[in-house]
Amino acid sequence: FTLFSGTLPTGLSISSSTGTISGTPTQVIDRAITVRVADTASATATTSSFTLSIGKASQSITFGSLSNKTMGTGTVSLSATASSGLTVVFTSATESVCTVATATVTLVSAGTCTINANQAGDGNYSAAAQVPQSFTVAAALTITTPNSGLSGTYNTSYSLAISSSGGTGTKTFTLFSGTLPTGLSISSSTGTISGTP
Repeated sequence: FTLFSGTLPTGLSISSSTGTISGTPTQVIDRAITVRVADTASATATTSSFTLSIGKASQSITFGSLSNKTMGTGTVSLSATASSGLTVVFTSATESVCTVATATVTLVSAGTCTINANQAGDGNYSAAAQVPQSFTVAAALTITTPNSGLSGTYNTSYSLAISSSGGTGTKTFTLFSGTLPTGLSISSSTGTISGTP
C-alpha cells in the first residue's frame, strides 16, 4: 500500500503491508488523498479520492471549590487548569459582590460571589465548558461594646452579654486586654461574662 496522491496530516502514516492509516495527528486539517495497492504480480488498484478530516480536540477545566470569606479579610487568589495546558480566564458573574483581575478576587460586599472559569480554545482545541464556583461573602465581623449592665455587686451573681455580628463560621470570644474581676469569666462561645465576683 502506498499513498498515491495527497499528503497525510502530520503525525499519521500508512502501513505498506496492511493499508492502515494510523498515528496521533498533530494538525487540525482536511486532506484529500488516494491510496494505491500493488500485488507481487505488479497489478495495481487505486481508491477514489477521499478526505481525512482532523478536528479540534476537546478540553476540560479543573477548578476547585472556594472557601467562604468575610469582608475585610483581603483578596482571594484563584487557580484552575485546562487539560489542554492553555491559560484559564476568570470572570465574575456577581460584580456587585466580587470582582476579578486576572486571578485575584476583590470582595465588594456581602452576598454570594460566583466566579466563572473559561478557556476559549485555539487552533487545536475547542472551547472548554465553563466551570463556575461560588462562595459566601459574609459581612465584616463586628463586636458591640456594651454601655449598660456594667456594674455588679460583690458576692452576687452577675452576667453581661457581649454581642457580635457578621463574620463566618464559628466565632471565638477572648479577653483581648485587661483582667476580669476574680470570680468572673468570659464564655469563648457566646461572649457572655458571668460568675459571682
